[in-house]
Amino acid sequence: MIVYRISGVKYIEDLSGYGASLIGGRWNREKIPVLYTGASTSLCAWEYWVHLKESTLLSDNNFARISIQIPDSSILEISETDLPPSWPSLSEDLLIISDKWLSEGKYLCMKVPSAVIDGDFNYIINPLHPLFTKDNVKIIEKKPYSFDKRAFNKRLSTRRPLNLLLRQVINKYFPRK
Repeated sequence: MIVYRISGVKYIEDLSGYGASLIGGRWNREKIPVLYTGASTSLCAWEYWVHLKESTLLSDNNFARISIQIPDSSILEISETDLPPSWPSLSEDLLIISDKWLSEGKYLCMKVPSAVIDGDFNYIINPLHPLFTKDNVKIIEKKPYSFDKRAFNKRLSTRRPLNLLLRQVINKYFPRK
């Protein structure tokens, strides 16, 4: 299976999960390394976009995209029906699910619904799993990635009603710390 990741050029080949361990996230606690990936480049772009601070420099040479090959045989699938009704929000319930996945150590990867794009999926990879080896988890393509500047111009504008609604949704589900 091929999954994708977008990140800053400096960190794109770091598959250690260190960045996610610094602050924790929807599917990992602070100090617990996981690698967040997505089913498509477009999903990764949206997932990255909603977490960007407005001050982030959008230079064309700041970002990259990688394609990562992972084994199909070690993926735990979590569907929306497995999640609590409040799941799009950050919650302890989601961390309990991921804690169990990580502690049991049965699966290299956990497939979870995206909270950003309905019907799409993220793949959370455990870099501490025994199957996380150079033979099983391989970067097969690396490319520069640039965000379309029009999306950010709209995001930064406060005069557009749709942008205000989007900003409210983002702030609700991804509050600033």
